Amino acid sequence: MDQNNKHGHALIVNKVLPSRHLPIFGVVALSDDSVSVTVYREGATSCRMHIYKDGHAVQSFLLPSMKRDGLADIFSATLTGEGIVENLKDALYDFSSDGEHFADPYAKGISGRDHFGKSSRIRGRFDFDDFDFKNEKRRLIPADEMVMYECHVRGFTRHSSSGTDHPGTFDAIRQKIPYLKKLGVNSLFLLPVYDFDETDIAPGKDGKKRLNCWGYTASSYHFAPKASYCADPAHPSRELKTMVRELHKQGLNIYLDMYFVDKPAAYVLNALRYYAVDFHIDGFRINPGAIDLSELCKDPVLKHVRFINYSWAGVPMDGCHGMLLEMNDDFKNTAR
Repeated sequence: MDQNNKHGHALIVNKVLPSRHLPIFGVVALSDDSVSVTVYREGATSCRMHIYKDGHAVQSFLLPSMKRDGLADIFSATLTGEGIVENLKDALYDFSSDGEHFADPYAKGISGRDHFGKSSRIRGRFDFDDFDFKNEKRRLIPADEMVMYECHVRGFTRHSSSGTDHPGTFDAIRQKIPYLKKLGVNSLFLLPVYDFDETDIAPGKDGKKRLNCWGYTASSYHFAPKASYCADPAHPSRELKTMVRELHKQGLNIYLDMYFVDKPAAYVLNALRYYAVDFHIDGFRINPGAIDLSELCKDPVLKHVRFINYSWAGVPMDGCHGMLLEMNDDFKNTAR
């Protein structure tokens, strides 16, 4: 097997075996000793995977194309090696094709934006965390009982007056749950929590470069919770899941704002399913036009969560069974 191991690391991947069927996109652990990798690169004729540790490339190898199945620009393999899942836990990865490196659109963690407002080379983090939602006591709050609090993860606790240990993080929101309950809030609505490029914004009229703190950017990795919103940027999924578990324990529901630009319907559905199942998210707001709402109402996973918006006027409700809720932001605007 072609490899690159110049920095004294033991081999992590011993074999790269072609996939016999189309697996889930991204990186998925199959067992302690095997991992599935699948990536799509439009028009590509070859693709390499690169694994990094301690800032160095430790292995590099070609991924087999699914050309034999008529899918020439999809590259998929089963990687095997003794203890491969454990050995990849502190590693990063990316891909290259035609001399250009690119990150996995389905990466469950992103490195390179660990500090808000600063960006370096974007690489994926391997994330095989098996989180325990023990004693969660999750309950879907009836629509007519909901009191929702709209919140920006960083802005909510960034100021020192928040009195949190790690201001501007998921962990800080966890610490503020008693405050939210004191306000009478029972549902928390968070602006984008996935990895986005806050530097992706044009200079203002004064020529100054500012940051897009909100997260509504085209350059986003929707499957990766934002590392700069974490007390521990190396484990963003774990920190977000911990926050969700504690919210549910305290009787609160959690909704996420998801913004998709030029993403296919399958990608949108997979991202929403991922947060609904792996993170126990109770519902979402998605931008108009991101997907046909009938797709959501028919989806066997997503029909168990809710979707919120300011108005569903003109939207067919057939088959949605109470999934679509309208937000009333009169109190929010008055309070401001």
